[in-house]
Amino acid sequence: SARTGAGWRPSCGVLEAAAVGKPVVFGPHMYNFQEISQMTLERGAGVQIPESGRLAPAVADFLGNANRRDRAGEAGRKMVEENRGALAANMRIIEQLLGKGSGVEAPPHPVGLS
Repeated sequence: SARTGAGWRPSCGVLEAAAVGKPVVFGPHMYNFQEISQMTLERGAGVQIPESGRLAPAVADFLGNANRRDRAGEAGRKMVEENRGALAANMRIIEQLLGKGSGVEAPPHPVGLS
């Protein structure tokens, strides 16, 4: 499993770990990542712990239970795969809205985004 620092420091490695099929354990402070943390929990791709003292038992649970670990990892991988392209879809919507008589032109796509 991957402990990402999410929920303790201003970092969110939940998606990165999930993308490579690792279950995630994250802390209580996911205010900037509420949608991601909620989806991770709903899909069974990881667990949220209330405080750092619960980290070792949560990781030990994944390490000691290969079935659970594999199911959570696969759920996370699928979650990320199913949501790929969200940025491009949002940019298309924004471009359509900006192009509908607003007189504002959409900025060019940033390099590397598809």
